[in-house]
Amino acid sequence: MPSLAALAERERKHGLRVIAANYRESVDAVRGFLASSPLALDVALDSNGAAAKALDVHAFPSTVAIARDGRIRFVVMGECDWSDARSRSWLDELLGKRD
Repeated sequence: MPSLAALAERERKHGLRVIAANYRESVDAVRGFLASSPLALDVALDSNGAAAKALDVHAFPSTVAIARDGRIRFVVMGECDWSDARSRSWLDELLGKRD
């Protein structure tokens, strides 16, 4: 999560928006987690798992990159260092070359 939060801050000026989705947890459980581990990201609730099913996510954590046209561009299953060269190449594809 810290890597995603740093990515969101770094790429916000290029139009990237990062939303954390919580899978099948109650509102109270999510609030409790956020109270003990503040997160600088918007958090969406997927309380019944419908969003994960629609996005074909089966492993957690997963990152789904959705382009401005609404199409899925790539999916990363598992943790990822969002500052390394590999992930930057994915972001270049998604956002175009940036400063």
